[in-house]
Amino acid sequence: MINGKFLGFFLLLLLIGIFFVQRNTTLQGRLQEWGIRMDLPGFQMTNFSTEKTKAVQEENLEARKGEVIVRLTKSTVENNKKLIDDRVYLLESLFVPTTSPYPEVLSNNITCPEEFRPREEKVENGSVFTLFAGERFNFGICSQDLVKYKAVYGIFDCGDKGVFEVKLFGQNLSEMKTTAASFSCE
Repeated sequence: MINGKFLGFFLLLLLIGIFFVQRNTTLQGRLQEWGIRMDLPGFQMTNFSTEKTKAVQEENLEARKGEVIVRLTKSTVENNKKLIDDRVYLLESLFVPTTSPYPEVLSNNITCPEEFRPREEKVENGSVFTLFAGERFNFGICSQDLVKYKAVYGIFDCGDKGVFEVKLFGQNLSEMKTTAASFSCE
């Protein structure tokens, strides 16, 4: 009789443990743990990692649905506003006109054409940028022959939960903008 109760108790603990492990290994489980909401039906989590330095702790998640890739980063820092300002500055600095490094060129400035510059849209808790990305998922692309993906970059301040960055790469820009705009700090 005692062995039966022990076995039942052990199985109950095992099921509870599996539930908590499974919850953190699924996309929706991770979003719930972070305390955020985002409309990502059909996406499957493909990678998760953490990184900690003296200044910032980051958790990175990648998920895919067909040819669309979403990358989410949760950053925990002392000053959310400074981190957001720094990240937006870095993004915008990729498109600032620079002087040519070569002497005697036709133009003194190298400028990214207007159609390749990011477009910002303010949303609840942050901003969403639409732009282009290269084959290595890098921003700062200013030439059509280097464009591999249409991209959406969102950055959101969720107070004590942290700063969340959302990067989407694919071909359907309107669908990706809708997905990024569905982000909510709950």
